[in-house]
Amino acid sequence: MCGRSRTVAYTEIDTLIVKLNPTTIGAGVPLFSRQAAFDPVAWSLTDHKILDSGTAFLTYERVTDTVVVTDED
Repeated sequence: MCGRSRTVAYTEIDTLIVKLNPTTIGAGVPLFSRQAAFDPVAWSLTDHKILDSGTAFLTYERVTDTVVVTDED
C-alpha cells in the first residue's frame, strides 16, 4: 500500500506496518485519502523493530474488542 492511499479503504486493513525514517523528505503522501470518510479505529502496537540507522518499523493490529465506557459514581 506504500504511496497508494486511494487504492485501499482503511476499513479493509487489519494490520498496519508503519515505517518511520529519521529523515525529512517533504510533504509526502497521506496514509489514507483525504476524501475518504473516516471513522476512528483503535490500533494496538504488537511489534516494533528499530534499525541501527534509526529507522523504525511499527506493527499495529486493529483492535476488534468493543470497549464500553460508562460514567458510574
